Amino acid sequence: LQDLLILVQENKPLKEEQAAQLLRWVTTGGHLIMVSNTIHDEDDHTSANNDPMLKAIRVFRYENDLNDLDLNVEEVPPTEISWEATPLQVTFQPNYRLQSGYSNHTQEISDPYGTHLLTYHISNGIITVLSDLEFIKNDAIGNHDHAQFLWHLVNLERPVTRVWFM
Repeated sequence: LQDLLILVQENKPLKEEQAAQLLRWVTTGGHLIMVSNTIHDEDDHTSANNDPMLKAIRVFRYENDLNDLDLNVEEVPPTEISWEATPLQVTFQPNYRLQSGYSNHTQEISDPYGTHLLTYHISNGIITVLSDLEFIKNDAIGNHDHAQFLWHLVNLERPVTRVWFM
């Protein structure tokens, strides 16, 4: 049984000492699902608002330049994935994608717009980084297999006893 923390950093990233404390919690068996609003520069992986959590696991979040495609986000087809042998359809926000500086992630979900999920095992814990959480918002959770996908994320590899939002 494990505790799960869903960390949504919409305003500002954690401070360095908070990120270090959170990483220690993960190593003791916690599961962290996180999204950061930090956008990195394509050329040098820098950001005006560096996120110490993303920095610690060397994950970079980029914004796709979709203006040239005349893309209506509501018309983006769902990504077809297989999760624990279950076929699922999830619509990720195509404006964002992730890139890993390490090749040690244990799970990855990508579509033509880029990578949207990376999972890392760190000691006894798990960190799952998502490009966005649009699929779990009130107006989207009932679409496609969004609710079932969230259930699988929350219960990744072991049952959850408590869920914390931060």
